[in-house]
Amino acid sequence: MMRPREFTVFVLGHVALSIVPMLVSCEYPSHPYAAVWNSPTVHCPGPTLDLSPFHIMQNQGDAINGGNITVIRNIGLFPVIGTINATIINGGIPQLGNLTMHMQKVKKDLETYIPDSNFTGLGVIVFQAWKPLFRQNFDELGIYQRESIAYVWKRHPDWSDEQLTALATTEFNEAARKFLEETLNYAASLRPNGRWGYLGYPHCNGILGYYCDDMSMQENNIIQWLWDTSTALYPSAFYCESFICGIPISCMFLASIAIMNFLGIVMVCLAVIESIVSVYSLSPRPSALW
Repeated sequence: MMRPREFTVFVLGHVALSIVPMLVSCEYPSHPYAAVWNSPTVHCPGPTLDLSPFHIMQNQGDAINGGNITVIRNIGLFPVIGTINATIINGGIPQLGNLTMHMQKVKKDLETYIPDSNFTGLGVIVFQAWKPLFRQNFDELGIYQRESIAYVWKRHPDWSDEQLTALATTEFNEAARKFLEETLNYAASLRPNGRWGYLGYPHCNGILGYYCDDMSMQENNIIQWLWDTSTALYPSAFYCESFICGIPISCMFLASIAIMNFLGIVMVCLAVIESIVSVYSLSPRPSALW
């Protein structure tokens, strides 16, 4: 069996951890590593999978969302711009979003996804419509920069491009922080025993290879507020090989989440079909998993 390379994950900007992205690296919850299944196999024909013989934890009934892990998409009323015809939704850019209505919808969504107020699992929020920093919204996300600048221009049509961009950057960054930070705080207040974070953060420019680029690390430091708010971190990376264990694949998706508590660094691996997600918790171990 071919052994994959170690994958270097940078946490909180400059803390580097190396992991071997293999299920066999995960062990019982009483050990430093645990495996948690998060694949929609409940929809597959045949009997429900029982992964306990393989030392893999899973939600009750093999559900994609449950007490061990819940992945929440489309939470609240985040302001976004649709990918089709650039449709403005909930204000479009963070500066024009309604935070009050958003938080009301977040409460309803959390109660729907996680009715158990004693939830002690992994709470993963998926929001990828825009990035938390103005500069990061380029290429297909460039419309958020353009709309932000246009919003400033409407109020200051006589300003230079530099002035417009400077204020658009400040306004976008401040508004984006409010939406992301308060959503996470509210989730943690409603389900305080869960481990909460956003999928894809901290960001690392994985296309450069096995290391984060300097810009990614600098910007991860700028949004320190996000790591301070999170109780779990869920950064993503891509591990690509022509063959993995003799099986030809194009790209194997991996994600890593750092867990640090008073006992030291602990890792939880979340298997998503051909994916491994390692988790780092920023506070005491979730009892459901340990």
